[in-house]
Amino acid sequence: MTTPEPLPAPPSPASIMQAEAAVRFGRPPDSRHLRAYTIIFEAEMTVRRTGQTVTTRTCPDCMTDGHDAAARYCKHCGKPLPAYRHD
Repeated sequence: MTTPEPLPAPPSPASIMQAEAAVRFGRPPDSRHLRAYTIIFEAEMTVRRTGQTVTTRTCPDCMTDGHDAAARYCKHCGKPLPAYRHD
Protein backbone atom coordinates (compact mmCIF):
# COMPACT_ATOMS: atom_id res chain seq x y z
CA MET A 1 0.00 0.00 0.00
CA THR A 2 1.37 3.41 -0.94
CA THR A 3 1.28 6.47 1.27
CA PRO A 4 -1.00 9.20 -0.11
CA GLU A 5 0.62 12.48 -1.04
CA PRO A 6 0.16 15.24 1.54
CA LEU A 7 -2.32 17.98 0.75
CA PRO A 8 -0.80 21.24 -0.49
CA ALA A 9 -0.59 24.09 1.98
CA PRO A 10 -3.42 26.63 1.73
CA PRO A 11 -2.55 29.91 0.01
CA SER A 12 -1.23 32.69 2.20
CA PRO A 13 -3.38 35.78 2.87
CA ALA A 14 -0.90 37.85 0.85
CA SER A 15 -1.25 35.49 -2.09
CA ILE A 16 -5.05 35.74 -1.92
CA MET A 17 -4.92 39.55 -1.81
CA GLN A 18 -2.57 39.69 -4.80
CA ALA A 19 -4.81 37.34 -6.78
CA GLU A 20 -7.89 39.44 -5.91
CA ALA A 21 -6.09 42.62 -6.98
CA ALA A 22 -5.08 41.05 -10.29
CA VAL A 23 -8.68 40.02 -11.00
CA ARG A 24 -10.08 43.44 -10.07
CA PHE A 25 -7.65 45.20 -12.40
CA GLY A 26 -8.33 42.78 -15.25
CA ARG A 27 -4.93 41.08 -15.23
CA PRO A 28 -4.40 37.34 -15.14
CA PRO A 29 -2.96 36.23 -11.82
CA ASP A 30 0.74 35.50 -11.53
CA SER A 31 1.47 31.74 -11.58
CA ARG A 32 2.60 31.99 -7.93
CA HIS A 33 -0.93 33.06 -6.99
CA LEU A 34 -2.87 30.72 -9.27
CA ARG A 35 -4.05 28.50 -6.39
CA ALA A 36 -5.44 31.52 -4.52
CA TYR A 37 -7.13 32.71 -7.71
CA THR A 38 -8.69 29.27 -8.22
CA ILE A 39 -10.10 29.30 -4.67
CA ILE A 40 -11.55 32.80 -5.20
CA PHE A 41 -13.10 31.73 -8.52
CA GLU A 42 -14.65 28.60 -6.98
CA ALA A 43 -16.12 30.66 -4.13
CA GLU A 44 -17.64 33.15 -6.58
CA MET A 45 -19.18 30.35 -8.64
CA THR A 46 -20.62 28.71 -5.51
CA VAL A 47 -22.24 32.00 -4.50
CA ARG A 48 -23.77 32.40 -7.96
CA ARG A 49 -24.98 28.79 -8.07
CA THR A 50 -26.53 28.73 -4.59
CA GLY A 51 -27.68 32.35 -4.45
CA GLN A 52 -26.30 32.71 -0.91
CA THR A 53 -24.52 35.84 0.18
CA VAL A 54 -21.15 35.15 1.75
CA THR A 55 -20.35 37.45 4.66
CA THR A 56 -17.71 37.88 7.30
CA ARG A 57 -20.20 39.12 9.88
CA THR A 58 -18.94 38.54 13.40
CA CYS A 59 -21.00 38.44 16.57
CA PRO A 60 -19.71 41.19 18.89
CA ASP A 61 -20.49 39.04 21.96
CA CYS A 62 -18.99 35.62 21.18
CA MET A 63 -16.91 36.47 18.05
CA THR A 64 -18.52 33.68 15.95
CA ASP A 65 -18.31 34.61 12.27
CA GLY A 66 -19.87 33.51 8.97
CA HIS A 67 -23.47 34.55 9.62
CA ASP A 68 -25.89 34.82 6.70
CA ALA A 69 -26.63 38.31 5.41
CA ALA A 70 -30.27 37.98 6.52
CA ALA A 71 -29.43 36.67 10.02
CA ARG A 72 -30.73 38.77 12.89
CA TYR A 73 -29.31 36.67 15.72
CA CYS A 74 -26.00 34.89 16.30
CA LYS A 75 -26.07 31.22 15.30
CA HIS A 76 -23.88 30.37 18.31
CA CYS A 77 -24.99 32.46 21.30
CA GLY A 78 -28.36 33.83 20.10
CA LYS A 79 -27.54 37.49 20.80
CA PRO A 80 -28.78 40.12 18.29
CA LEU A 81 -26.39 40.91 15.43
CA PRO A 82 -25.74 44.42 14.15
CA ALA A 83 -27.45 45.31 10.88
CA TYR A 84 -25.78 43.88 7.77
CA ARG A 85 -24.01 46.47 5.61
CA HIS A 86 -23.27 45.54 2.01
CA ASP A 87 -19.90 46.86 0.79
